[in-house]
Amino acid sequence: TKAVNDQNESPFVRINAIKGIKNLKKEQSADDIGNALKDPDPGIRAAACDALPAVNGVSYARTLVPMLQPNADTPEVQDKAWDALQAFLPSLDNADLQAFADQFGEKLPKYRARCLTQIRDNCMKAGDVNGLALALQNLGSTLMNPEIADYESAAAQFDNAISTLLVCGTKPASARMVPLYRDRLRATLRSGKYAD
Repeated sequence: TKAVNDQNESPFVRINAIKGIKNLKKEQSADDIGNALKDPDPGIRAAACDALPAVNGVSYARTLVPMLQPNADTPEVQDKAWDALQAFLPSLDNADLQAFADQFGEKLPKYRARCLTQIRDNCMKAGDVNGLALALQNLGSTLMNPEIADYESAAAQFDNAISTLLVCGTKPASARMVPLYRDRLRATLRSGKYAD
């Protein structure tokens, strides 16, 4: 593991050291791999991203998010960073997932949608009805982003949010429900199922 962050070693040697740690699944080397995420060499950063899930480097999930921002790194590094982050999403709590979704924002709707989908799934498993309704609404709004433009799925998310809130006793004409009805109608119309 010493070779991973030894700046005197060639990138070739360091990348192969990272690959070896990945193959051995040495969890005690997670910090070495995590530190390599900030290396100036993109090949080393890509190898570190690729190895991180194998060494249970979930504590470095927060480091991956800025790497995914537009033009923050090379496409190869960003692809590996996204693969690593996706591997960690099921083990993250909803607060972290929401923070990541917020950081991705409107610029990276595909990544935002994946984080919100995990929040939805977590809320379903936990029986958190209010959290579920909010996650469904946020996911529906994200799917309306023109970059994704999955209007049919957005309408389904809004519909599920409405159903969830109705089961909880929320009044159909309440301030919480009216925007959801509007969003569902807008998504349904944009999906092309009905003429404007």
